[in-house]
Parts: sequence; structure tokens; C-alpha cells
Amino acid sequence: FAGHRKTITDLSFSPDGRWLITSSLDRTVRTWDVPEGRLIDCFMVPSPVVTLSFSPTADFLATSHADDLAVYLWSNKTLYTAVSLRPLPSDFVPAQMAMPSTSTAGEDEEDETRFKRAASPQNSADDTSEEEMSVDDSEWCSAEQLSAELVTLSDLPKSRWHNLANLDLIRQRNKPKEPPKKPEAAPFFLPTTAGLVPTFDVPAAEDEEDKTPVSHLVRLAKLQPMSEFQKTLQSCASSGEYQPAMELLTSMGPSAVDTEFHLLEPDTDKKHDCSLLVALLDCLLQQLELKQNYELVQAYLARLLKLHGHILSSNADAAKRLSNLKDVHSSTWAQLQQLFHQSLCLVEYMKSATV
Repeated sequence: FAGHRKTITDLSFSPDGRWLITSSLDRTVRTWDVPEGRLIDCFMVPSPVVTLSFSPTADFLATSHADDLAVYLWSNKTLYTAVSLRPLPSDFVPAQMAMPSTSTAGEDEEDETRFKRAASPQNSADDTSEEEMSVDDSEWCSAEQLSAELVTLSDLPKSRWHNLANLDLIRQRNKPKEPPKKPEAAPFFLPTTAGLVPTFDVPAAEDEEDKTPVSHLVRLAKLQPMSEFQKTLQSCASSGEYQPAMELLTSMGPSAVDTEFHLLEPDTDKKHDCSLLVALLDCLLQQLELKQNYELVQAYLARLLKLHGHILSSNADAAKRLSNLKDVHSSTWAQLQQLFHQSLCLVEYMKSATV
């Protein structure tokens, strides 16, 4: 890694895999943010660290040092206080830290005196930089996408998109059962027919086959004007920028998204007019090309094809968009699969390699 001036003695990943701690013969211990590949913390110790290891809960870092038989425990400050995780500059000069120890009352006073000396005017520049860093920490926010080459997932909870494709099945399972029907009351006196042999006059049963089922479904697109999402999608189609439509779509719940997708179906007399469906395909295609909201686009696309697959396949413009979606999705998934294989190979090597 860039930053160490001498041989690296040991390294250790945090339990969640986000941080990498490295030690070197230059007596520095550095903390790296793995997803961003940046240095976020660095300090110097009196003697070089030989080995280090994270605790299973990431609350302590254990280190052993050269010419020292003790094992030192360093507390993870991020668990109980606000710590700036901004990347350190390339010219950052690490400060030397005192080794952890169990101190008595007299030693505590010495530590306080040493701390007051460290806060002298000659170190005011360092204090000012630390204060500025703590002040700027409240304004720091991570970028929505670290790099255009990386595939970025959405920050929506799994419940907002995971069951979108199976929404019909969930509604059918959650539908309450019909109460048992009350049998028709039989008459007190049964009528009989005239004749030598009296027989009961049973009314003829209605022929159920003659009944034609009447659909109670109402096409909502004919009864109400365009929704806010449809208007936004139409304006985005004219400008070619679909980010406002995607932001509006991600703010909706699964039922609202399903309703909007149903409303995109063209009227019976306008089956050839699929402009809104084509615009939605362009929106999803743009998100795949930008490599943003990857799993969210998969869920929306699955639901859209389940509802309007027969209409999209019969439309030339929609079929062209679907072909482009397939090509972009295949290339993106090939890139992801390659990164997965590289990560698995690195993990297997780290597990089996001997240091």
C-alpha cells in the first residue's frame, strides 16, 4: 500500500470487511477504507508492530511489538464517539501514540500533565486542523456513486422491491376467505303435482352454464387523468433525462409502483400507442448504463415484463429497447461476475496462504 515506507509486517480485516489495518517497520499503523481504497487513520507507536488482529466484534485491536512480550489492546473509538472517517491527505504526518497501559492514580496525574503539555501553543496548528476536521465532519456526506466504473446498489430497504414481482401472489394469499353461504330455506309445505302418483314439485335449477361471467374490473386509465409519475415520465422523455422520474418512482411503496405500472397500459383503441411504456424502458436503460440502483432496476423490470410483456413484444420501439436492455444487462453482469470471482480468489488465497 502507498504510505508505508518500509516492509509491511502484518494486516487484518475488520469483521465486516470494510476496514483493513496494516502495520509496518516504519512504526506506523494505518487504517484503510476498503470500498473507497483510501487511508482514513494513521498513528505511530514507539516500537514496530509485529502482529495485529481485530476482535470478533471489532471493539478492540490487539497488537504485539518488537522486543516486547506484552499484547496491547486498542479500543475502537467509533463505537462510542463521533470520529471523522474522511480520507487523509497524502502529506499527513502521523502523531506518536502512547502505548495502552493500566495506570495508577499517580500515573494518571502524569498523564494529565503530559496531555496539558501536548496542548501547548507549539501544537496549536495540529489542534486547529483537528478542530476543523471535526467541524467539517458534520457537513461530510458520501457520494452517491464512488466511481462510474462501479455498479451501485440502491439504499432502499429490501421490503420495497424484493417482493414486487410476486405481488399478485402475496395479495391472493392475504385475501380473506369468503364466509360460508347460508343454505336456502326449504318451504314448510312442499308442493305436489296433480296425478295418480303424487310427486313433489321441485323448481328447476338455474343453468349455471348459461351465465356469462361479468368482469367487475374497471380500467382506471379511462376514468382519471394522468398521474404525477406519468406527467414526470412524459416530460423526462422529451428532455432525455430520466433521473426525476426514477427519484419519484423510488419514493413510492410496492403497491403504488404496481398501480403506476398498471396505469401505463394503453387503451383498447390505442394499442399501438406505447409511448409511456417505451419511456419507462428508456428510464431503466439509463439507470443500467449509469450503473445505479442495480437491484431496484431488476425488480422494476421483472414486474413491468410480467404485466405488459405481451404488449411490449408486439411493439417495434419497445422490442428495440428490450434488446438494448438485454445487451447492457449482460455486459454489466459479466463485469460483476468477474469481480465476484476475483474477490473469491483473493479470499481463498488469504485463507490458504502461509505468512
